[in-house]
Amino acid sequence: MSGQRWMMGGAIALWLLGATAAIAQTPADPETEALIPRAVLLDLTTGPSDPLLPSKLSTRGYTPLEKRAIRAAIAQLLDAADGAANLQQDDLAFELRFRAIRLQQALGLAEELPLLKLTGQQAREKNRAVESQAITKRLQQIEATTPDLSPAQQLDLAIAYQEVRDFDNAIRLYRQLLAQPQAPGDRRDLLDALATSEFESFRYAAAAETYGALVALLTDNPLLDIGLNSQVQEARLGPRQEPSYSQREWAVRQQIFSLEQLRRYEEAIALQQAELALIRPDLQPAWLLAIADNQRRQKLLAIAVETYQSVYRQALPLGQLALARDALEALRDLYQEQNQMADAIAVYDLLLAQARNEGDLYGLMENYARLGRYQLRQGDRPAAERAFTEGQSIAGQLGYSGPELTALQAQLSP
Repeated sequence: MSGQRWMMGGAIALWLLGATAAIAQTPADPETEALIPRAVLLDLTTGPSDPLLPSKLSTRGYTPLEKRAIRAAIAQLLDAADGAANLQQDDLAFELRFRAIRLQQALGLAEELPLLKLTGQQAREKNRAVESQAITKRLQQIEATTPDLSPAQQLDLAIAYQEVRDFDNAIRLYRQLLAQPQAPGDRRDLLDALATSEFESFRYAAAAETYGALVALLTDNPLLDIGLNSQVQEARLGPRQEPSYSQREWAVRQQIFSLEQLRRYEEAIALQQAELALIRPDLQPAWLLAIADNQRRQKLLAIAVETYQSVYRQALPLGQLALARDALEALRDLYQEQNQMADAIAVYDLLLAQARNEGDLYGLMENYARLGRYQLRQGDRPAAERAFTEGQSIAGQLGYSGPELTALQAQLSP
């Protein structure tokens, strides 16, 4: 018995040594010795087959030693794939990864699904349409032939579908899982994944609703909003959260953005105003600027003017000069659109003063040029010429005339 065990272990060791040498080569059909076509290598629906697989009797599965050898071959294939990818040999890298998946199929679904997810992610990052389609076909085959998938396997499938941008199937599975009883943390993760799939597939109405459900869940259960990586987040899906955002804050922003894409500005404004009270004072000017922009889109111009003014007043003491400048520029444009010349000129004066205080010569030159062009449109040529003279003087210091100043010069030319 011990001799038989030694012989079996020695045979596997010899097979594994042969596998190491064969990995770098395009595999050949064991019967015909012809190289296996790439289309065949990328077809994951034909079952586990590869020259690296040890032969086994049809009456039994692989032994533990054989499975260990298969896992070792898989690790070698994946290492070789990473090496090929580092050398920009993407075709070879994906052929090796797909061979590893075919070997994984011999070990069961529990071991194959994680590699399908990872390879799907890599195919997405490299924009590999052929490989993504091949993975999608395998995922569909798994669903069709495995009626008793566990919730964990359904989640793996949903994430894999999402990785290869098969959003219809990803969304379907996420919704199926959400229809089942879930622990609050799992429900959070599923809502996050579902909303991301809807958002990335431009289903903004559905995304707004799902993000709203996620916000409600995190508001009612603040301990869930602690920044831990969920299983779905670890799969590196969807828009990335900035480090300063909690998951709830990110979901609110995504919900608002979705509403803006639908031009449902009134609902977006209501959410923004409700959120304003929860935001730190130093973040409020940026939030107010977004509210003002939506008020402007909703044609609430008088209210937008007041909000832009509030942004300017709050941003300056905080040293948020870029935000202050953005608010002034929006005010300038609004006043010009409404033909409020005196108010527009007053805002130009503020912009010029801020640029001067910051030592921003380019901004100073451009604002003088814009002011001159506006004054010229209003019929005040002498004022426009004075603005041009100021801008030209600054251009001399810079050794450069910006596009606005060049356009004003052309307009003032006889």
